[in-house]
Parts: sequence; C-alpha cells; structure tokens
Amino acid sequence: MAKKYLIIGLGHFGFYLAKLLYEKGEEVIVIDNDEKSIKKITPYSSRSVKGDIKEKEVLEKLNPADMDKVVVCIGENIEASLLAVQYLLELGVKKEKIYAKATSKEHKDMLEKIGVNKAIFPEEEMAKKFAFILRGEKVQEFFSIENGYDMVEIPAPSAFVDKTLEELNITNRYGIVVVAVKNPITKQIACPPDKTYKIKDDESIIIAGKEENIEKLLKEVK
Repeated sequence: MAKKYLIIGLGHFGFYLAKLLYEKGEEVIVIDNDEKSIKKITPYSSRSVKGDIKEKEVLEKLNPADMDKVVVCIGENIEASLLAVQYLLELGVKKEKIYAKATSKEHKDMLEKIGVNKAIFPEEEMAKKFAFILRGEKVQEFFSIENGYDMVEIPAPSAFVDKTLEELNITNRYGIVVVAVKNPITKQIACPPDKTYKIKDDESIIIAGKEENIEKLLKEVK
C-alpha cells in the first residue's frame, strides 16, 4: 500500500524529492505558491496545489495529520519554513512525521527546537561527501546521522578481502559498525552481516560511526 507524503515547497530539493517518491509509487501531494513550479510538478504528483504556505488555513485543507510523512522543503524563506512547521504541529501532525530542509546550521537548530523529527541540511552532507572525494577517499555514498555520527558506503579495502568480519574486528579496532555488505554482481545485500561473513573482492561495505573514527579507518586501510 502506497504511503502518503506532503511536500511543502518546490525548490530544486522539493521538486526532485516529490518526483522520486511519486516514481516509486507513493501518493505525493505538493504545495507551492509559484504557478510555474506547480505546472512543472503536476505530472509527477498525485495532487498539486497552488497556495500561500504562510496561511494556516491553506495547509489545513490538505489534512496534513493524515499523511505518513510531511517534508517542509522551503529553503531561503526561513520565516515561512518555521511557520509551516509550527502550523503542522498545531494541526495535529506528530513531530515524528515532520522533516524539514535547512539552509544553515542556525536554521537547522531553530527547526529542531520548534519540533521536527529531523532537519535536513543537504548542502552540508554533499560538502562532506565531496570533501572525501577531493581527498582521494573512495566514498560512494554518504549520510549524516546526527551529533557527529555518519554512515558511508565504501569499496571493500583490499586489506579486508577474503577475511571475515570477526577476523577484521572493525568495531573494536575503530569503534565502527558494519551495517551492511553489498555485492554489485549478485545484487545481494547482507544486512546485518554475520560475523562469519567473508568480504569478497568488488564488494562494498556500509559503515556507521563517529566521523573521526570513519576518517581514521579510511586513512589507515586501503
């Protein structure tokens, strides 16, 4: 059964998020006050609404409390972003259902104080990933968890190949958890992998832990 998502704001982030969710078969309702943005997203949404996000009555008509998730994608207009979150809470949307895009550390802090499940700062995450790439680290995917903890996907280092996770003892050596192991050929994913799992050549591993511990592993193991 498809989940229901409400996307508030159609900048680049909001547009592509709505489009991707819709293409995955989810029910996606979008709202923005720009007519061109609404016309552009209409083929990639279940329902598109033109309206002023800063008016509580406009949001109320969309029945946000009935949604599985609500994402506030308003970027530059911080006032509108904070107002939208406040209105959602007043309209009965549980904090656990609310996500919001932040454009700065200060904006992120304000969103979290008002009450969102997670404030997303995509520019920061992309910058961190690009920093790894610039430094020659083979990071395939990057996700910032919270409070200095990250999750990254890297090609299995040659030093890991043909060894079991028990032999590698990554958690005790680096304070890092191996969340999953992916095989690009068979498309199989071991999640979570057993301690007897033997890493194969060409596989990738997904690890999670403190940022400094992940960097230590990437520097020491090639």
